[in-house]
Amino acid sequence: MKEFLKAIASDRNLYKRAKEEGLVPQWFGSKEEKQFVKFLDFLYDSTQDNQLSNIHDLMIHLADIYISDDDERTKFLLFVDNVLACQVDHNFDTSLKLVKERFLSKLLTFSLKKATYFLKEGNLHKALETVQKTSFFIPSTPQSVVTVKDRTVHEDAFKTFSGIKTGYSSIDNATKGFRPGELIIIVSGFAEGKSTLLLNIAYNTFLSGYNVAFFSLEMPYLQVIRRFDSLSTSIPYSKLKSGNLDSSDKKKIDEHINRFKNMSNQFYIVDCPECTISFLDSKLSTLNPKPDLVVIDYLSIIKSEVVFKSLWESLNTVTVKVRSLARKFNVPIVTAAQVRRDAIESDREFYEAYDIALAFSMIQHADIVFSVRIDDPDVLQVAPTCLLKCKFLKDRDGERPTFTLRADFSIFKVSDLSVSV
Repeated sequence: MKEFLKAIASDRNLYKRAKEEGLVPQWFGSKEEKQFVKFLDFLYDSTQDNQLSNIHDLMIHLADIYISDDDERTKFLLFVDNVLACQVDHNFDTSLKLVKERFLSKLLTFSLKKATYFLKEGNLHKALETVQKTSFFIPSTPQSVVTVKDRTVHEDAFKTFSGIKTGYSSIDNATKGFRPGELIIIVSGFAEGKSTLLLNIAYNTFLSGYNVAFFSLEMPYLQVIRRFDSLSTSIPYSKLKSGNLDSSDKKKIDEHINRFKNMSNQFYIVDCPECTISFLDSKLSTLNPKPDLVVIDYLSIIKSEVVFKSLWESLNTVTVKVRSLARKFNVPIVTAAQVRRDAIESDREFYEAYDIALAFSMIQHADIVFSVRIDDPDVLQVAPTCLLKCKFLKDRDGERPTFTLRADFSIFKVSDLSVSV
């Protein structure tokens, strides 16, 4: 918070940025703007002395003196409240994003309540005016407009042709890698390797030097860590879970920890059992360095923030919004969806698009979709290894082949069929 206040109180360029973001009250004139900077000085001086207990009362007093309009006073105090919510260790950019999110959210709530009051009074004109005033302070989403006459546009298109490789030649040859802004969905049945394959793709990407964010909705982070360690060290998951490790196992784990400690890129594990689109958006906004690949385990259990009459409507809306996040942060998002029970019980070799539970139309919003099915579930009764029969159901730019992977669930490792586990 101190850094944020210091920046906008002392650096005119950063102050201008905050104003462009809609945080500095744009309804202020030059005289009031000077008073606003004085308010910032008061806030900053108070944080230096850690005297924040009565800061809100002080701001109310100063607002009463300098701001005569009730709406402007309320909006200013909303800004003050949200600045006070910033954490000490947040830099300017992070604080700016957080304050903006909170400020605009509260501003909308305040304005909608006021508009509702006017509507109850039968004053439609005032209600519309209130909403229009609020919309002025909400920055519009940037839109990319390009011309085909610009040579760099074509060069950029070629540069992004080769995306992030998954480590599986069968997938990479067909897709040429996952590219920024794409939504990739893996379709599979219950306990058929969705989470395992998602973790393997994230792990392989991390080893290639990319930053990865793994959002775990179903498993607590300690379970993800154990799977990650088992995959990395080839120590059976059952030994890691029981804690029954010998000296050789402990040495492997130490080497594994030191290896990743010395890597410059990051592998974030975000434990989010109550995950919403707003949470994903907020977390992706604050991760630094920015992830090059986002993995969500998994799509079908992201909670909708709007109540729909049917579950399939909810899932479709969530899918659209996840796709929007991929576009907004310019990053590929890989996730998974579950097939219906009757599809699992069928004897077909591959799962098809119409097997997706509840929301077949979610495939329309994805760029790449492929299904994964255990070849012979009975094999797992004898050994933890099996074959995964896979089929591309959709690839907007590439081929749609079938392929086979090998899975060893004792160490949660998935490999190309030609590669020995």
